[in-house]
Amino acid sequence: MPVQHINRMGETYFLHQGTTRGGKPKWFFSRKRDGQLVEGVPDGYEIYEKPEGQVFLRRIPRKIIRDEELAMVRDIFRRLAGTPHVIVEAVNKAIVVHSADKSDFIDRFVNEFGLRRPPAAEMDRLVQQNLRYHPMFRFELVDPENREFIVSRWCFHGSIDDWSHPLGDGPLEAMAQKYAPHLEADSFFDLM
Repeated sequence: MPVQHINRMGETYFLHQGTTRGGKPKWFFSRKRDGQLVEGVPDGYEIYEKPEGQVFLRRIPRKIIRDEELAMVRDIFRRLAGTPHVIVEAVNKAIVVHSADKSDFIDRFVNEFGLRRPPAAEMDRLVQQNLRYHPMFRFELVDPENREFIVSRWCFHGSIDDWSHPLGDGPLEAMAQKYAPHLEADSFFDLM
């Protein structure tokens, strides 16, 4: 059976194999089922889904960030920011927290067209499929021995979006607890 992955938006992707100009094998995901489909994930590779829902095959990265650190940050942000719509991922030697746009698209759609509101389970599925995520906080590991991190927030400057200067540093749990309440609050933009 061909390798397939259903992303968070409910779209099915199939793993294909091709060749580079030099004749080496390359792998890619496509929503098309035709072509040279692959039966298994190649050794040393993993399926990776970006917060935006794009699906890739990538080399398994070296573990710098610990699984328990990712889980802790995810839990703290969901609890203290008051939203389940948080994606936390390891990117090289950093933990990046992505937050979903506040989307009331279903309410607007229902109000505009006078349709019935879908059942809760269907509504959750529709919301999850249509949320768009943006990076908001980055916790960069600066002292691997003592597990010390520097935190930055995303700056929205039009065409020059990038990470801010460091906001603070210290143990990961303390930094996550300090900054999580700002995630979906106006105070996020006051952080300097």
